Amino acid sequence: MGSQFSPYLKDLWISAVMDLPYLIWLSRNAAFFDGQNYNFNKVNVKLLAALKDSVQMSSHSMFIKYFDLSIIAALGVPTKPRPIQLTDVDGLPLGMKRHINCDGSAMGNPGKAGFGAVAREHFGVFWGVLTVELGVTTAFAAECEAIIEYLSWASHKNWLKV
Repeated sequence: MGSQFSPYLKDLWISAVMDLPYLIWLSRNAAFFDGQNYNFNKVNVKLLAALKDSVQMSSHSMFIKYFDLSIIAALGVPTKPRPIQLTDVDGLPLGMKRHINCDGSAMGNPGKAGFGAVAREHFGVFWGVLTVELGVTTAFAAECEAIIEYLSWASHKNWLKV
């Protein structure tokens, strides 16, 4: 099975592979022993119903990609996106981690330089801003100074998780 398949699609595929031979067997037996006409549309309807039942039992989620969405829409089964994460990457509850964005630049290289930093929470709550004029230096030195200064600033404010 392709690596582009999400675990949710893999569950659908396994269900289809397991259910289709069984449904064809039932339909063949009905035609052979009961004299009913073989109807592929009935098998198709039963297979889609079985897929819809099996996705309810799937513990996996889909990728939010066109590939997954096109297959799921064609089959008519419900979507199952990943659940929302309630913690940050490091396991802290949301809002406990500060995000600091910084940038340094120079007008000319070397030239008049400075940097700025903005601190916010995960939800965008503003915590502070820092701007510093550095005088004449290179753009690379301004970037490095920005990183050093904003880490010092965060340490001074006792923000240990940035």
